[in-house]
Amino acid sequence: MGHSISVEDEAVKWFVALKSGDAGPDEQAAFQEWLGIDPQHQAAWLRLESALGAISLAQKTRMPAVDVDRLLKAPSASRRRFLGGGALAVSSLWLGQRIAAELGFMPKSWGGDYWTGVGERKQFQLVDSSVITLNACTSIRLDGARSRSLFVDQGKLLADIALDANLPFVLSTPHGHVSLDAGRIQIDVRREKTRVTTLDSINALAEVKGGRQLLEPGQSLGFDSMAIESQQPSREYTTAWQDGWLEVKNQPLSEVVDQLRPYFNGVITVSAEIAQIGVSGRFSLDDTDKTLDALVQTLPLRVNRRTRFWVLIEPGQVS
Repeated sequence: MGHSISVEDEAVKWFVALKSGDAGPDEQAAFQEWLGIDPQHQAAWLRLESALGAISLAQKTRMPAVDVDRLLKAPSASRRRFLGGGALAVSSLWLGQRIAAELGFMPKSWGGDYWTGVGERKQFQLVDSSVITLNACTSIRLDGARSRSLFVDQGKLLADIALDANLPFVLSTPHGHVSLDAGRIQIDVRREKTRVTTLDSINALAEVKGGRQLLEPGQSLGFDSMAIESQQPSREYTTAWQDGWLEVKNQPLSEVVDQLRPYFNGVITVSAEIAQIGVSGRFSLDDTDKTLDALVQTLPLRVNRRTRFWVLIEPGQVS
């Protein structure tokens, strides 16, 4: 599941779109075209089908969310008996949970204490007076045994950490940990790595299996489970998403689209020919159609809205 929106993600979105009841001939044709664009799309769809037994059964019977959750998390032997021999692989389990969440059988948090859906932002205060702001499609879990600790499953958040002289605050991700005494820090969790940006933090430390790195205020770095990248100056506009804006300066189009995807209820595909085109400007996150139209006005690309679920960004001419 390589980058920020993998082919598995696209396959899940297509499944949800086609099962929504609103998909017509255009959606069916666009889906077939998506399958044929890249062999990886077909492979992802086949992997997804290994999870469809459980979800299809749940959909037909309108099984309660808790039962679907129990089914998906059950030991493989009992799950095989329940599904008549169809065991789910670990990757298919993740896909099955994704589909169940999208279809309304499970909460989109996948067990998180706080979460946001597509296009949502939320802010809340912890018991220690720290304030957490979640970007769209973000899920976190609180550590019940430790008041100043949380786990970021996925997505992006801004944490304004209150000072506690006796206990640092720890933000964990699937790749490692970041601790700080106080201040503002942004965490962006993708599948392949975590990016942390310190705004005005005190004693921030990133730690993974492969080592640890102190973060200076105003710096940004990425890390996976084994290594930490070198620090680089953070961008002043990196938290504009709090107010519903995407501000970029000569950022690759592919990265810009990555930041739009949590606000688009469907699949956005970018042609490799234009993925590295630099983008600068201030764009709306809450109105992705308006943002895509604005990109067309200034860049040599065209937006092909195949269906309301699928948008292709392809080479074109500046309007």
